[in-house]
Amino acid sequence: MPNMRRLRRFSAAVSSEDEPGLKWDRCVADMFVKTGSGLGIGLVFSLLLKRQLWPIFLGSGFGLGYAMSNCQHDFKRVDSLYLRPIKVRDINCMVLDLFVN
Repeated sequence: MPNMRRLRRFSAAVSSEDEPGLKWDRCVADMFVKTGSGLGIGLVFSLLLKRQLWPIFLGSGFGLGYAMSNCQHDFKRVDSLYLRPIKVRDINCMVLDLFVN
């Protein structure tokens, strides 16, 4: 039988106060996963390249950079629910305004 408390937690809407905290939690977890996987791949290549240290730093740096990029994208994301659709007539008016001005 499923845990009802867990089902309620996932089915409930997230309040706007909790959203930044959830985004930070996802970012930190993503950072640990991607940096750790980059570190692991760097260790494998380090062993293949006669125990040099630069593949370890390079792999963990790539993982950290990719996690930071995902985090920035997550914080700058705009929900498409609040965007209004652009009509074809509006686009034609914008194009004409560019050429007239």
